[in-house]
Amino acid sequence: MSLCSEDVFHICEQHNLTIDEEARKRLELYEILLKEYNKSVNLISRKDVDNIWTNHILHSLSPLLLLSFAPGLRLLDIGTGGGLPGIPIAIARPDLSISLVDSIGKKTVVLDEIVTRLGIRNASVTNGRVESLAGRKDYRGRFEGIIARAVAPLSDLVRWSRPLLVKDHIQIARDIEKRGISIPFIMALKGGDLSREIAEASGAIGDGKVDELDIGFSRLGVVGLEGKKIVIVKYS
Repeated sequence: MSLCSEDVFHICEQHNLTIDEEARKRLELYEILLKEYNKSVNLISRKDVDNIWTNHILHSLSPLLLLSFAPGLRLLDIGTGGGLPGIPIAIARPDLSISLVDSIGKKTVVLDEIVTRLGIRNASVTNGRVESLAGRKDYRGRFEGIIARAVAPLSDLVRWSRPLLVKDHIQIARDIEKRGISIPFIMALKGGDLSREIAEASGAIGDGKVDELDIGFSRLGVVGLEGKKIVIVKYS
């Protein structure tokens, strides 16, 4: 059974993420736009268009449900594809700044149109390979966090991302409901057995640490996110 918008909003409420009426309308419009543009540009699997709320929107929002993000963070969404996870995060948290990057030009052209039609002011779109962004002054050392969804092995994300992250390390205190997160960080939404990837990434970050967090919405009757995990690379 696939979830609908109201199911997802209810899960957000249960995890103390407030989705106001304006954000709800934008997320509902985003589903419509994904389906519309996906007919001409492969933003998500065409086999998955009936599961957008479960497999894409809820999956993208899951870090906000389980982790505490300080206001004002600048996040870079690597290999964003159809704007996932960046666009749902930008809609739900207008106090965060999201940069969406993809190497495929026709996808970023579409994403520009989607962001414009959604009226999101805290998201921007760039066409380019993430490896090349480290040489740009407007990207190097700019971001508190890197986010990605099933883009590449963790060790590659570490290698590509480090020059783009801020150098100052800040510990964000835990709040009552959610786990705190330290800055800077890399966060990947992945599934399956990640033991090898985590071991390789751990060897690439020196004194840092890699944490694995089960999304774990199965107890709420969510179908489609079984085995999905959030992997966080923390720098000490």
